[in-house]
Amino acid sequence: MGLMAERVLPEGDDHQVIHLGGESAVIVPLDEYRNLRKEAIQTERRRDRGETIRMTAEEFVEASNLPDGVREELLAEIADRRAARGEAGS
Repeated sequence: MGLMAERVLPEGDDHQVIHLGGESAVIVPLDEYRNLRKEAIQTERRRDRGETIRMTAEEFVEASNLPDGVREELLAEIADRRAARGEAGS
């Protein structure tokens, strides 16, 4: 089976993508996974306590449960609007 040419990660991201049971997954080092998991748990606890969670528009879109195509379109639109205003991306 050949490698898929599809780009599913942001440019410059060198993580490996695998496909399991119709889902795509990213392979990350265990320490990175632990850090991501810890951050997710802390965010969930703040949300449960009703604390305000600050995030960029890009982080909000990435955290959403929107389909991949919709997320990609929104991220592209955010980047276009930032570029039109002369802002640097986040």
